[in-house]
Amino acid sequence: MSEREAFLFRVKEIAGSEALDSEPASLGRYSVSGAPPAAVVNTGEARVLPEIMEAAAQCGGKLVIAGSGTKLNTGLPPGDEYLALSTRKLDRISDHDVPNFTVTAQAGILLTSLNDALAREKQYLPLDPPCGKTTLGGTLCSNSNGPLRLLYGGLRDLILGAGIIATDGRRGNFGGKVVKNVAGYDISRFLIGSRGTLCLLEEATMKLFPLPEREATCAALFKAPGPALAAADRLRSSQLSPARIVLLDHETVALTEIEDIIPHREGCCTLLTSFHGFEDSVRRQLKDTHQTCAEQGAIDIESRENDRRLWERIRAIKQSADDEHAVILKIGLPSSRLAEAFAQPLWKPESSTRSCTLVDAGCGIIY
Repeated sequence: MSEREAFLFRVKEIAGSEALDSEPASLGRYSVSGAPPAAVVNTGEARVLPEIMEAAAQCGGKLVIAGSGTKLNTGLPPGDEYLALSTRKLDRISDHDVPNFTVTAQAGILLTSLNDALAREKQYLPLDPPCGKTTLGGTLCSNSNGPLRLLYGGLRDLILGAGIIATDGRRGNFGGKVVKNVAGYDISRFLIGSRGTLCLLEEATMKLFPLPEREATCAALFKAPGPALAAADRLRSSQLSPARIVLLDHETVALTEIEDIIPHREGCCTLLTSFHGFEDSVRRQLKDTHQTCAEQGAIDIESRENDRRLWERIRAIKQSADDEHAVILKIGLPSSRLAEAFAQPLWKPESSTRSCTLVDAGCGIIY
């Protein structure tokens, strides 16, 4: 009996045959670099997870931990004869401490579902990774920060605690469920970006924020990226408090299908600056942003109220470009070099190749 067969046999003993999914659609969803897993282990019974992890270690089987599967093509491929362990059925909220603005949720819950539940108490978790529909655990383990990091901080600022299952099946809990917590080793933050190579992240406790009274976005059209990024620098270093500052080239606007939402023109780029807060504060900051962009040479400026469709499409840019021939690069640079990198592509694409650029100008990230 091979290692894979021995592991599959143990999974059936532990969780039942219904926990193994061999449907082609599921295998395709969790394939890595075009190689599908032998099977997908998919169970919502948290009590059997330690035994499954222990069985994988004992049988020597390769186990890839995944949520929605949006990040499986990043990092090193696992090779042949691997199995995928899906956390998608681990989607419950364990605890929501409304007065202390914290929530503990299982790793497989979608960020959209989590925020829908938190909105009932006028709270939310400000995460907007550029991956469309992602899970809480996948966002943490892939270190997928989004443009909202500019105002609310990154994942390492938001995570307070974590519950894990080690490769030998032992459970561990680190951190706590309050914001002021300094006890023990800071393992929770250590897990961010680990891509499931250290353990199975079972649940996480996150810091929350109140839902803003108003959200609005200033969209400014520029003829060149230099003036646009100069405006972004001025906004970032001013007394304003933007939630996001994002620069899109014309190809990205077309790819994300937001031509009908923001100003655009062939050969130009669009700077999006969004603000969250109280009504009067957002109104004043939008006015100052209009003035700053105009001084830097913007040829068209518009303001939009909270438009979820705009930011949802921008978040889903990875899915828009996701085919077997797509190459997605993520580059971190000092803000002083963003204009240079935006203007000069890293490679010379063929005439039939589309090249799109999205700049998280608030945090110095280029996609």
